[in-house]
Amino acid sequence: IGSLVTGLAIERLGVVVSPVAAVLTTAVMIGLVLTFYIRASVDDVTVENLGLSADQLAATSKTGLTDAKRETVGQFFRRYPQLPFLMLGFLFIFANHSIYASYTINIVEYLGGSSQTLGEVAAVAGMLEIPVMAFFYLIVKKIPARSLLILSAVFFALKALATWLAPNISVLFLSQVLQMGAMALYVPASVFYINFILADRDLIKGQAYVAMATTLGGISGNVLGGILYDLTDVPTALLFAFGASVLGILFVGLGVCRSGCRSKI
Repeated sequence: IGSLVTGLAIERLGVVVSPVAAVLTTAVMIGLVLTFYIRASVDDVTVENLGLSADQLAATSKTGLTDAKRETVGQFFRRYPQLPFLMLGFLFIFANHSIYASYTINIVEYLGGSSQTLGEVAAVAGMLEIPVMAFFYLIVKKIPARSLLILSAVFFALKALATWLAPNISVLFLSQVLQMGAMALYVPASVFYINFILADRDLIKGQAYVAMATTLGGISGNVLGGILYDLTDVPTALLFAFGASVLGILFVGLGVCRSGCRSKI
């Protein structure tokens, strides 16, 4: 909705609307965050918060938790050999996503659209994500999370391919339907699956590594995309995005199979 409104405003009032919209959106977000109810402070951490029984806490206080702090990155990845593959997959997926998402205006203008069209495209993609995310808990009961994660990587590639081949704005709009299987599936499926393959004490560290991989992918995509759009043309940049998404499928598939291709999750 914000993308749609901002696109319409830019079309009528100019690009000066963009920073104003960003400031207002940020202010609203900060206001909402300040309303969050904080259930516990650091001093309130209990045995239950740690997910350990009293006996387990006593047994691990001198060894397990200390060892977790001393553990190197290499040791962590040796315990979870599938994680580096998944991280590489997520990196390539987000590189592909950033080449598209950060430069959608270039794609829209190449196909004959405007700032208003950009807002409409982003709004359609966002609205299509909501149902899948809202009902993911029902989907994952029928389809294993590992399958959904691979499926989301495939949909990222399909969307990149559809965007690359799009001859006009109408096809670009139609390609947004693929967002339902791409980002809408990836976000909940990745969190669900990573939480499944990691031990409870490693969840925070593991999710931090995943966030690092997606951030690096986003940065790489932004940098590479800027170079490609400046030095080549839109189809070439989108072809690189498609290539990155194919690598994403490969590494996510390898990571899932290292976890157990026949796993029930």
